[in-house]
Amino acid sequence: MAKKRKNRKAPGERRSERYNTYTKTSNTKCTAAIKWWEENQTKWSKVRNEWARIYSTHDKLNFKQKVDGKRLYQYLFGLEVSSSNKEIRDIINKFLN
Repeated sequence: MAKKRKNRKAPGERRSERYNTYTKTSNTKCTAAIKWWEENQTKWSKVRNEWARIYSTHDKLNFKQKVDGKRLYQYLFGLEVSSSNKEIRDIINKFLN
């Protein structure tokens, strides 16, 4: 029976451990972001709901990296706040293989 290797480096293997540290800042420095989220929360709620629907009906997902030269986030960020569920669904579906 083979022994399990415990996080040891293989010969010649390099590992880098880097950590990002974040410091809480005052909300007064974040007013633009807070305002943006307040204005866009409806659209992003629809996007999250569409992803939940997709994940509930698929075991595996494969994505296209780009459609017509644009990435998925570029389409989603370009949507109007008043975009319909169908518009969001159609965009996401273009990226599913």
